[in-house]
Amino acid sequence: TVCLPVYSEKAKLLTLSDCVEIGLKNNIGIRIQKSDLAISQYQKEIAESSQLPDFSAAAGYTYIDPALKGRIEMVPGTDLALKPRLGFHNNYSLALQMRYVLYSGGKISRAEEAAQLGEEAAKLLLKDRLQSSKYEIRKAFIQAVFLKEMVHLAEESLKRSSDRLKDIEAKSKAG
Repeated sequence: TVCLPVYSEKAKLLTLSDCVEIGLKNNIGIRIQKSDLAISQYQKEIAESSQLPDFSAAAGYTYIDPALKGRIEMVPGTDLALKPRLGFHNNYSLALQMRYVLYSGGKISRAEEAAQLGEEAAKLLLKDRLQSSKYEIRKAFIQAVFLKEMVHLAEESLKRSSDRLKDIEAKSKAG
């Protein structure tokens, strides 16, 4: 264990596992890698959805008052004409559409493969980032423990040197 200051005047005793947990939780690089993994998973879902059909529907209603009427002369200058009714008061429309890609020259399957490889790469990069972060945290912990022991040894050496100095001064006065 090692004592490290944690945002207060008091020192908090942290174990190696505490340091690793805190370090992994607060590591921005790991957060970025997790976001990259989520992005690659969404890209994979988008690529897979390209295999599915596309459906759309539309509906409409129009009211025309008065209804449109017209006159079409069959032979110009004669009374022979058609008088079709071109519209109705109530006009409805409905459209249903389905689109499905039958052949894309391998574009969709290659996009799915690329998305799958991207997801695998993101997983491996996250795993690597976690391992390297754990290594760096452990290394820093061991260095902190080592430095703490070095300070302790230096303090003991200073105390012994002070005791020797006092002893030598006492002996020189005594003659």
